[in-house]
Amino acid sequence: MLRNLIRRRFRRILWPVAGACLVAYFIFYLLQGDRGVGSLLHLKRQVNDARQTLDKKHVEEGRLESRVKLLRPDTLDLDMLDERARETLGYARSDDLVIPVSPSGSSPGEGGNIPSPLLNQAPARSED
Repeated sequence: MLRNLIRRRFRRILWPVAGACLVAYFIFYLLQGDRGVGSLLHLKRQVNDARQTLDKKHVEEGRLESRVKLLRPDTLDLDMLDERARETLGYARSDDLVIPVSPSGSSPGEGGNIPSPLLNQAPARSED
């Protein structure tokens, strides 16, 4: 009799507990699983980052296309041609002012490795 009572109560409790565990399992994987809400949010962030990078690349592409257009024979800009030739060949005229810049991006007076004679000169004295 006691045994039957325990069996009945166990059967009465078993199905709701099993159903609750099953629902908890699906809710957990809905939120944390490989294809859950967390993964969806992560993918949306990646898509937004990729779109921002694409937009930056489109802007850079437009800028480069406009510079290339200036070098085409039908719309040749002599100043642009002169600039590119000097930059590529490393030439300068005698009347050009050349300001050396170190490769690290710091100016020569801020610890750069290229000395600047203009920065190391003593101030001129005026005699009255």
